[in-house]
Amino acid sequence: MTALRTAGAAVGPVLHTATHVEVLVPLGSVGDWDQDGATVVDQGEMIALPPPAIVAPHTLNARSWVVAPGPPLTDATALYEAYAAAGASLAMDGVQ
Repeated sequence: MTALRTAGAAVGPVLHTATHVEVLVPLGSVGDWDQDGATVVDQGEMIALPPPAIVAPHTLNARSWVVAPGPPLTDATALYEAYAAAGASLAMDGVQ
């Protein structure tokens, strides 16, 4: 999220779970993602969302908001670029 903010991109709602983060982006904006470790939820699939007041460090069913819900949603292209850059940086450092 820091890379997105540094680049001047808006960061929308972000969920933290026991194993990962989930970033909400506009519907249909990430259908062609090919990044290792990224999962795209298709239209019609359900995501368990805690109430907006459940903000980290508080959790409900092991989920909490890192960035509480509200506009805007995160720009999918900016997120893709930040995710790809982070993955490339980790690969250069030998982290898998």
